[in-house]
Amino acid sequence: MIDPPSITRPGMAQPGQASIGSAFDQRPAISALPDFYGLCFDTTLKQQVRQEGIALNGSERIKMAAGEWYTCLDSELEALRILARDAVFEHNSLPPRQRGDVGPALKSLLGAAGERARIEAPFHCAYGFNIFLGDGVFLNAGCIILDTAPVRIGKGTLLGPNVQIYCAEHHKEAAGRQAGLEIAKPVEIGDNAWIGGSAVILAGISIGAGAIVGAGAVVTRKCAAKHHGCGQPGAAGQARLSIRINARRRARPDQSSSRIRAGTARARS
Repeated sequence: MIDPPSITRPGMAQPGQASIGSAFDQRPAISALPDFYGLCFDTTLKQQVRQEGIALNGSERIKMAAGEWYTCLDSELEALRILARDAVFEHNSLPPRQRGDVGPALKSLLGAAGERARIEAPFHCAYGFNIFLGDGVFLNAGCIILDTAPVRIGKGTLLGPNVQIYCAEHHKEAAGRQAGLEIAKPVEIGDNAWIGGSAVILAGISIGAGAIVGAGAVVTRKCAAKHHGCGQPGAAGQARLSIRINARRRARPDQSSSRIRAGTARARS
């Protein structure tokens, strides 16, 4: 676990530093984003950050990409979020036939979108460029991906309605949260997995190929490949179902014996 930095309350922009509001007038072009793709939680960069102290002096974007503590109250990050909001707005507003599988602006913003990958509307994401979809991935309506770190979804995986994926963790102290301190952890879902509707996947989680997450479950731990009933209450629900089935099986012989005894008693009378 990376120790959180010392907390300082956010104030006005420092001399030479742009304010958050200025981000609205300095939006980066989509063509400028590929330079950032290589920073997406790169292991080499993370080591360099720790060795050279870039995390203390570098931009918040670099800290976020390296998996270090950063503040989201930053003009550069806000500009990137605005770009994502515009792309998401277009995707959610286009008529279905014009939108296709993914709206044009959103598709160009995504880190990758394989063949036949489809995102139903409405959809929401934080940055977009950290989302990598394999061939045939399907996201049903209402999905939310807060992709402060890379989110990789393997080919053929299905996400039900209102599935939520959170890569960001906030500071545990109130002052840290007010300062906008976050740390980003990647999420990875293997091929041909099935994530039930309204499931929540927390930061840093990996879900193996062919795994099933029950509807409404909260996934807080790694889920092995082909495991069914990942998360809570998904696992607990599966366990309760097994208990009920086993109880019914055990009860059947007793119920049959009771019927036989009752029938015999009536015949004698």
